[in-house]
Amino acid sequence: MPLSMADLHPSSMTLAKALQKITVPQTSLRDNHSSASDNNASKLGNWRPLFLRRHVLLALFFLLLSQISGLVALYVYSEKKEGIVPVAAKYHYLWKYGPSAGKSASCLCGASLIS
Repeated sequence: MPLSMADLHPSSMTLAKALQKITVPQTSLRDNHSSASDNNASKLGNWRPLFLRRHVLLALFFLLLSQISGLVALYVYSEKKEGIVPVAAKYHYLWKYGPSAGKSASCLCGASLIS
């Protein structure tokens, strides 16, 4: 039964009586959500993004683990042999600024591919 503003006017009734007249449908959010998700699941066929699939996450995990173990192995070798390879002093600036320049160049290339 729809209520008008005259029915809820403060002079005609108290707040408690007004609240008793207001009815709220008895549906839970869980019921609405499950029916919507069932409907979406049937349309999408349980779609998940590629990067959230188990085999992709495991591959990324093992890639990260191999990179960390490679860095540890290089560090241990470097400490044991007092460096990885002997380098002439004239290449000082190449080793100092080269990695930053290479990373900047790769970021620029990646940014141009995205946009």
